[in-house]
Amino acid sequence: MSSCPRTCLHCLSRRIASTTVATLALVWGLAVASHAHAETVLKFCYDPYPPYALGDEGPTDDGLKVRVLDMVVSRIDGVDAEVTLMPWARCQHEAREGNVDGILPLFQNDERREYLSFTNGVFAERSMFWYSREKFPDGIPWGGDFADLAH
Repeated sequence: MSSCPRTCLHCLSRRIASTTVATLALVWGLAVASHAHAETVLKFCYDPYPPYALGDEGPTDDGLKVRVLDMVVSRIDGVDAEVTLMPWARCQHEAREGNVDGILPLFQNDERREYLSFTNGVFAERSMFWYSREKFPDGIPWGGDFADLAH
């Protein structure tokens, strides 16, 4: 019975071949598994507008509207979203051209309805005025018309 040392060229090449096959099988298995769990990444844009979207131009993951979007897509299997901040006019242009999948929550108008579909409201907001109690101890007399506030 002859014995072959583990360092001989023949044994070494067999070990490399079997390790390579095992590695390729593992990589192939991971590729198949990741493909099965591949996510659809929706691209959104918005303009830098604190506190709704925080950061400068480029990718962001912070701000109230960005967080709402993250919460929505976290409940949808296989879907993720990325938000890129850019100037407002460019964001609208990218949406019109189909280069992004959507714009973070915005108000509807006739022009936007031509190239966007709108969901039901997802973000409620209440605006209010702040005033000096010293100057207006009885409050600001206002009937709800903004023209009444003009000087």
